[in-house]
Amino acid sequence: MMSSTVKKIALTGTPGIGKTTICEQLTEAIPGAGGIVTTELRDERGFRSGFAVRDVHTGNTGTLAHTDIRSAPKVGKYGINTAESETVLVPALEYAMESAKWIVLDEVGPMELKLNSFLPLARRVLKCNKPVILTYQQKLWGGIVEEIKRMCRVEVITKDNRDEMADHLKSYLEPLIKNDG
Repeated sequence: MMSSTVKKIALTGTPGIGKTTICEQLTEAIPGAGGIVTTELRDERGFRSGFAVRDVHTGNTGTLAHTDIRSAPKVGKYGINTAESETVLVPALEYAMESAKWIVLDEVGPMELKLNSFLPLARRVLKCNKPVILTYQQKLWGGIVEEIKRMCRVEVITKDNRDEMADHLKSYLEPLIKNDG
C-alpha cells in the first residue's frame, strides 16, 4: 500500500497499456487538475499519424508530433511540432504548478524531451509540493527517468491491474488533495 506521504506517483508500462486512459479518468473524476495529457492522432484509415498534447484545465490542444511534419527534430517517423506543442505545454504546466490542486504530466517520453522547455518544466513539477500523477515510457532510462524513480512511487500498469488503477489512485489522491486544498 502507498505511504500517505508520497505525493508523486509515476505510471509506467508498455505502449498502449492504458497510462493515458488512467490519467484522463482521474482528471474527469477529481476536480482541480492542471497539466497535460498526450493522445494519439489517427488518420482517416485509423492508423496512428501523430500525437496531440492537451491542456487538461483549458482544453487547448496542439499537435506534438505528426508523420506529415518533415523537419527536425524527429522521433522515428514523427516530426516534432515544437512551436505548437510548446504553446500548449508551457502554459498548462505553469498554471498547474501555480494554481491547480493537483498535476497530471502525461507523458515523459522521447517526443516531449525534444522540446526545449519540457525538461526544466518536468523537473519543476517533480519538485513542487502538489500531488502529481505522471507517466513515462517503460523503455526509457537515465536522466529524468532516474529522477522520477527516486522522487515518485512507481506503479507498473499491466493488463491485470489497469482496470482498477484509476479507482485505486482516486481513493489515494483525494485525501491528499483535500489536505493541500
